[in-house]
Amino acid sequence: MTIPQVQGLLIALLCLFNCGTEKDVYHYNENESYLLRRAAEVRELEFLDELEIRYLTSEEFRQNARNEVDTARTERLIREAETYGRLGYFPVDIDIVETSVSSSTDWVGGSYSPSSKLITVVGEPSNRTLIHEFIHALQDQHYGISDYDGSGLDGFLARRSIIEGGAVLFERRFTIAENAEDESFDFDHWIEDGVSGFDPVFEAWRAYSNGALNDDNAPPYFSLYRTLVYGYGLEYCVNNLLGIRYGDRDVTIDQPIDVDRHNELWTDRPVNTTQEVLSLGDINDPVMSPRLYGMPSEHKPKFTIVGGDQLGQWGISLLLHPLGFESAQEVNELTNAWDGDRVLFVQDNKDDAYGLVWVSVWDTEQDAVTMTDYIHRVHGYTGIEDESGLFGESDNGELMWIEQRDRKIVVTRNIKREFVTDVVEKAFDVEFIQESIAPTQESYHKTIWQDFPLH
Repeated sequence: MTIPQVQGLLIALLCLFNCGTEKDVYHYNENESYLLRRAAEVRELEFLDELEIRYLTSEEFRQNARNEVDTARTERLIREAETYGRLGYFPVDIDIVETSVSSSTDWVGGSYSPSSKLITVVGEPSNRTLIHEFIHALQDQHYGISDYDGSGLDGFLARRSIIEGGAVLFERRFTIAENAEDESFDFDHWIEDGVSGFDPVFEAWRAYSNGALNDDNAPPYFSLYRTLVYGYGLEYCVNNLLGIRYGDRDVTIDQPIDVDRHNELWTDRPVNTTQEVLSLGDINDPVMSPRLYGMPSEHKPKFTIVGGDQLGQWGISLLLHPLGFESAQEVNELTNAWDGDRVLFVQDNKDDAYGLVWVSVWDTEQDAVTMTDYIHRVHGYTGIEDESGLFGESDNGELMWIEQRDRKIVVTRNIKREFVTDVVEKAFDVEFIQESIAPTQESYHKTIWQDFPLH
């Protein structure tokens, strides 16, 4: 077998999977034909269109990715460093092109492109890898992946957790059937003495996620996608379809399986936040969406809005992870208190300097106090003596303001001193709307992740 937009996240690969030349009709070999039939059976959907499959070696895959990083894509990646780097995910001066390409190719075994409908297989794939990509094709043909993809980092990762987690779930159904004497698709084959056979799978995915997050070769930001959408997406989809959670005992499964419960996640019951995924739907707080879409009216002519985003629970978890957390489970216990956030990226029209203002809201005032301390540490914040007591500098000397009031936190970085207090007051005073999904205007990650291939 991604982010997400993980892990890696990136635009450098989009063209690789979205471009190609006209070819003759693809003819399936015997194994592909067999697996296409089995994919339709385990997913209980029929293929509506023919598929095209291409095979690349690992080196060809990596080289193609590097070849596709043209000037325009390089500029977009540099802008990503200027914006998300300033949030504290990674140093602003990181070699983002090389880091993005390497972190987005080294782990990939296959992909499906929602725009070109092309399946790319890397190396010598297992049948499970092919089944996984075939299921992505079925998802796309019946529901439209590009239309289903959420907007913004949080929404995108949440929806991709259903897409990728669902593919892993039905890929596992295929494995169960292949190993069963009667070749049936019953998940009962994975229950012994009331213990679910999913536990070892959940454990393996959690270990995979933690291993990627602790990889010294790249900051966790570049693993946003793959550390969430497969393992935690699988746990959400299994709980939704079968009512099974990690560590459950005395497990039983009602037969026959009603796959429509999974299909509803594509239609009537879509997830909108990574908090929904991580909590298995247990945290139902309406998202407190900050309506932060511009600078104070008196300063608007001085800035250009570059974009905005909602980081969500998973995005903030990975922002904090390098601060000594050993596992995603540990940091998620802290970020469970997330209630909503909005970051606005701006560029100063006078000197083209990038800056940001980020407002977040938490369950309790104490949660906000705790999170403020972590945000100081993320940025290497050092206070500057002044009347406010809130000005400071980041680890690279950029001007910052970090303030907590009640349940809210406002952060600015690299905004000129004469504008900061007005910007901060606007952020604190901005309207917070309770809604199940955050607004999508100016969503920077929608432009980054749209058409990002499935893995």
